[in-house]
Amino acid sequence: MPSSSVSVFEPRDDSGAGNQALLEAEVGVIDGCAVVRSKSHGEVFIPIFPVGDDRIDEMTPGESIELGGSGSPRPPDQSTIPNECDGVSEKYWIVH
Repeated sequence: MPSSSVSVFEPRDDSGAGNQALLEAEVGVIDGCAVVRSKSHGEVFIPIFPVGDDRIDEMTPGESIELGGSGSPRPPDQSTIPNECDGVSEKYWIVH
C-alpha cells in the first residue's frame, strides 16, 4: 500500500494504555485513502498507524488483517491524515 495513502501518528508513552481491542477487518482503499472494514459490523475505519510501522508496507487491498488498538471519533492531535481521507469516514482506528 502506498504510504502516502496511510494515516500515521507520533505515539506518546501513554497513548492507548488500557484501550486495547482487536479489530478483524479487510483492507481497502476509498478515494485514495487507506481504510479497514470491520468483518463483524461492516464499519469503515481510517486506520492510524504509529510512524514507521512495518505493517503499512504489508497492507494489500482485499486482504484480511487483525489490528490491535482502539476506535475513536477523531484522530490523535499528533496525527498526519492524507487529504484523500477527508469525508471518507468519521471513525478512526488508532493502531497499537
